[in-house]
Amino acid sequence: MRHALAIALLCMGGSRGAQAVEEFRLGGEESWNAWTGQNKMMDDFTDPSALQPRELQPDENLLPQIGPWYRWKSPPATQYRPGNPRIWRGINYLRPRAEPRDYIDGDINTFTVTRDLSPADQEFYTIDVGTEVPLERFVFYPPEGNDPVRQEPYRPNFAFEKFELSASNDEWGVAEESNSSGSSYHPLDIILASRNLNVEALVELHFPLQYLRFLRIRFFPDKARFSKFALAEMEVYGRGFAPEATWESKVMDLGQVVNLGRVSFVASRWRREGEELVPSPSAPVVAAVQIKTGLD
Repeated sequence: MRHALAIALLCMGGSRGAQAVEEFRLGGEESWNAWTGQNKMMDDFTDPSALQPRELQPDENLLPQIGPWYRWKSPPATQYRPGNPRIWRGINYLRPRAEPRDYIDGDINTFTVTRDLSPADQEFYTIDVGTEVPLERFVFYPPEGNDPVRQEPYRPNFAFEKFELSASNDEWGVAEESNSSGSSYHPLDIILASRNLNVEALVELHFPLQYLRFLRIRFFPDKARFSKFALAEMEVYGRGFAPEATWESKVMDLGQVVNLGRVSFVASRWRREGEELVPSPSAPVVAAVQIKTGLD
């Protein structure tokens, strides 16, 4: 059984010296999404009145649903916050040949075509979805249409012949790779799939449902170098709920000095039964709410 927990939060405060009590409300008519500062696997738009863990559906590509995405392993500290999703090429700071976020944006019309690439030892990509999520399928494919230079179809002529998919939940191990392994390719600690002779344009890799955070796909050249390949999209699919989901609001400027008189929140527990979510007061899930006020 899969469990969900929904939260509604109500903050009440009054300005100093004011006789009336003013109310500041999150949820209800205005979606929580309008106040999102950081979101790690929370659903803040389906039900405007509540926050709830995002449920992965087996037919929905997860990657375009989360963000903002960063294209470096170590993005600028002024922009990136731990838990934001990332995608990067090579081990560490290798400058992308193209924008890697084009490969996970859900748009087949943003793609890269490569001919006679050498060296080819850095043609692998690591995807960090930000937290552990239940995954079971990885998909990638070239674009549709014909290559204007070679005058041949992208599918299947520009497909990858050999590749390897690996995964990990070892955040510190991935972070330390550049210090321990130089610039060469190493698979992550869980091998999910590999293929030495692929003839399919649209590749679907199925593996047992499991909680994963990092995915690494390595494309091997057909000879000493890539003679040609094209990549339009990489997709990730799963089912169920992440074991932990976090939502943090933007800074809420109330426009004046106020005293918070009362903070109220309501939480409810639910269980998935077939196609329905049903109340489950005894479900083994918990919610933690933290509020920080002041200028510091």
